[in-house]
Amino acid sequence: MTDQQRKFNLQLWLMVGLLAGVIVAGFLLFPRTAEERDALLSRLGTTNHGTFIQPMLDITQLPLETVDASPWQYDEQKIKWRIVLPDDGSCRQDCRQMLHLTRQLHIRLGKNTGRLERIFLLLGTELAPETKELLDKDHPYLKVLRVAPEAFEQWIGAANTGWQAGVTRALLLDQNGRAMMFYTPQSEGNDMLEDLNHLLKYSPAP
Repeated sequence: MTDQQRKFNLQLWLMVGLLAGVIVAGFLLFPRTAEERDALLSRLGTTNHGTFIQPMLDITQLPLETVDASPWQYDEQKIKWRIVLPDDGSCRQDCRQMLHLTRQLHIRLGKNTGRLERIFLLLGTELAPETKELLDKDHPYLKVLRVAPEAFEQWIGAANTGWQAGVTRALLLDQNGRAMMFYTPQSEGNDMLEDLNHLLKYSPAP
């Protein structure tokens, strides 16, 4: 075998190795089972600012409704990342702070703004008049859904969010509807933006 042939074979094997690496990376970045997803979250855990939800919670297990009592089915919605803010409808100081923080986060995503949706999840049936006025005035693009408090408490109680009535938590849902990370009112906007930009970078755009 000549030196030129050896060089060609070496280049060929390098190309094969690179291709194999891309394929393997694809499986690592886009796991298809809950176990693979949990493993991915563990690997990313050294760089995240939010707290990973263990185990992840599937939003499709909640009987969600729109404010006019129409069923809201997750699989009928556009593929997006979502931030969900559960609240009993009174939306006190921490809730209002989180609404402002997530609105600014949404704006700062720039060209990726359309890949995120913000949801106010009403635990009950009625918004307080002050909350409705706030949402109408300052958050016109915020989607409002509702769910029975008992159903929500049972759902979120299976994970490590530390949620209880009166405690504000913003839940980050992946594109498959799994609540994978949560943030508190003490979270910094820059930290949330960094997390979300990282996740958007390594997730397929619809």
